[in-house]
Parts: sequence; C-alpha cells; structure tokens
Amino acid sequence: MLISILSTLTKLLNSFSNMESIFIPIGQKFLALALMITIANAMYQFWIKGDIQEMIASGIRMAMVTAIPLFMLTNGQWATQMNKVDQFFVTGLVASVAPDASSGSTTPEQVVGKMLTNLMNSADIKDNGGTANLQSKIDANNAIIANLNLNSFSNPKQSADNQASVDALTKANTNLEGQITSSGGSPTGFWHTLGAAIDPATYYSLFLHIAVWTLTVLLAAAVIFAVYMPLASIKIGIIMGPLLLAWLPWEGLSDMSKKWISFMIANGMTYVVA
Repeated sequence: MLISILSTLTKLLNSFSNMESIFIPIGQKFLALALMITIANAMYQFWIKGDIQEMIASGIRMAMVTAIPLFMLTNGQWATQMNKVDQFFVTGLVASVAPDASSGSTTPEQVVGKMLTNLMNSADIKDNGGTANLQSKIDANNAIIANLNLNSFSNPKQSADNQASVDALTKANTNLEGQITSSGGSPTGFWHTLGAAIDPATYYSLFLHIAVWTLTVLLAAAVIFAVYMPLASIKIGIIMGPLLLAWLPWEGLSDMSKKWISFMIANGMTYVVA
C-alpha cells in the first residue's frame, strides 16, 4: 500500500512538469514592465539630479541583471534550465549520499521506498506465539487422565502404571493452574472460561503490535512528508518562478526574485538532507 501511495505522489509531482511553463508569457510581460519602470526611474533620477554617471551605472546594472531573466524566459530555456536544477538536487546531490546510488535508485520513489522498507523491517516483530494456552494444556491433560482411568478400569494389571501417570499429570495441572492464578487469572468461573478461549499473552502481543505499527505508520508518514514536501515545493517554485524572477531588474521588487532563489535552494537542500 505504501508503494502505491509513493507511486501516486510521484505521478502527481511528474504532472507538475507539464505546468512549469504555464506562466512564462505572463512572466515576459512582467519583465517588460520591470524594464520600463527601471528605465523610467533612471531617466527621472537623471532629470532631477543631472548625474549622468549614476544613470550610466544604473543602465549597466540593469543590463547585467536583466540578462538573467531575459535568458531564462525566452527561447524555451526555462524548462531546460529548471530541469537541470531539479535533477541537480533530486539526482545529482542525492547520488552522493544515497546508499544505493551506484544502482541508480535515486528517484524520489526509490529512495523513499528503500527508507520505508528499512523502517518496516526494523519495526517487524517476529511472533513466536507467546506463551502457550495454559488452560488448553490443562484440558488436554484432563483428557489423558480420563483415558488412563478408563484404561485402569478395563485393565487392572496396568492400574499401577496408569496411576503414576495420572499423578504426574495432576501435578502438572496444579502447576499450570498456579501459573494462571499468578498471572491474574482464575482456574474457575468466568476467567477460567475466558482463559480457555483466549491466551492472555495474545492481549500483550496484540497491544504490542498495535503500538509498534502505529508508531511505524507515523514514522512512515513523517518520512513521506520530509521527502515529498520539499520536492513539491521545488515543483511549485518552478511553476511560479517566471512571475517572480521577472522583477529582478527593478530594485523595488527585486527582493521577490532573491527570495525565490533562496526558496529553491533551501527546499533542494532540505530534500537532500531528508
């Protein structure tokens, strides 16, 4: 079931790839608007202060800064370059730290699947049946005692041997009843009937399995969240990137572009660490 969940999440992330260029036309318009605002501001500053050196410096800065979004948002470069960024974090860096990188298992589904498999194996409890059903042993011994008594009645010659066996089984039953009593049960009444049907050790085994598997499910959810959340953030960042990177030339909103770059790097490193 976990592998099916991972496959579904991976398909969902892959579907984001079809949307990575959806905002490029709007991003190009934003870039043109940012350039117009920057040029108008430079001309206004020159008109107010008359400082041609500052205008030239602003023009050089604008040309250098504009080259980045202009290159990314034209000629289909966005999809190509963002795919390289995605692969750098998802495959390139992970291949250096993933234990099975040499075998090529560095896709998100493979990495998380390996982590969850190790987690499930480490949480697996081998059920050896616990303690035996003490009451069922007593009932079995009682059945043997009844057969021995019947055999003694029909074969008096074997009466002495049968009596020795009966005495041994009776002593064994006494010990078993003592174990039931010491464990909080009772050899008679309601608890006797309940103990004959269900081994009290079953409760402990069931509780232990529920506790361990509940913890395992929570840890598995944490692993999936830790790995797939940064990946989803990277994909969403790629989709929204053209709208934010376009404002890099204008100092008034250039912080949005810088924060977008920081966002992409932070989520990429988070995925590598996870």
